[in-house]
Amino acid sequence: MYNARTGNKDLEIEGNEIVRSCSWSPDGQRFLAAGGFGLAMYNARTGNKDLAIKDAGFVLSCSWSPDGKRLLAAGKSGLAMYNAQTGNKDLAIKDAGFVFSCSWSPDGQRVLAGGWRVLAIYNAQTGNKDLEIKDAGYVRSCSWSPDGQQWLLGSKGQLQIRNAQAAPYEIIREFLLVEDSEVVWEPQTGRINSVSGEAWRDFYWERTLPNGTRQRLPFEALYST
Repeated sequence: MYNARTGNKDLEIEGNEIVRSCSWSPDGQRFLAAGGFGLAMYNARTGNKDLAIKDAGFVLSCSWSPDGKRLLAAGKSGLAMYNAQTGNKDLAIKDAGFVFSCSWSPDGQRVLAGGWRVLAIYNAQTGNKDLEIKDAGYVRSCSWSPDGQQWLLGSKGQLQIRNAQAAPYEIIREFLLVEDSEVVWEPQTGRINSVSGEAWRDFYWERTLPNGTRQRLPFEALYST
């Protein structure tokens, strides 16, 4: 764990397992880690493990519900939701297929799942599929905007912001990024961060100049005005 202002390391939890995904609790007191070991919950100050859910299987992505009461896990077996206090499984959505990434809607009523050539929305209470978008391509990472009106999708070399309100759920903006990057929307600032094996903030955007040439600019410049 690192200080967001200074970059200094505040806490390190050593282990033999590779962590594929992590998520903060809404109150910032705990965090969730996911990987081949299933799910594990840690105290953010001490690093002590508060809860382990080993029967979650190999988890590729995890997300904490906005109210802090449920945990969302995604992987080869689909989607699963767990009670954040007991670790008991509340809901399993196996027909979701191989899911690479998952995210709660800001109101906690739906979950977003991204995978191979599919993006789907599920009801968080019933597990029913509310929506499926098949033209999303290979979705490596997905996130809901803080206001719930847009989706952020990361794939091989591409970043998309799509309308989440109504069909045709069109692409609003597209950017280029390093392949296999993870992306996340910061609720406090509205900024979009990306992380990959090559850089922490690695994506950019391009514009066409009057003479027809393409100019590449830092992504942050888009929000500087």
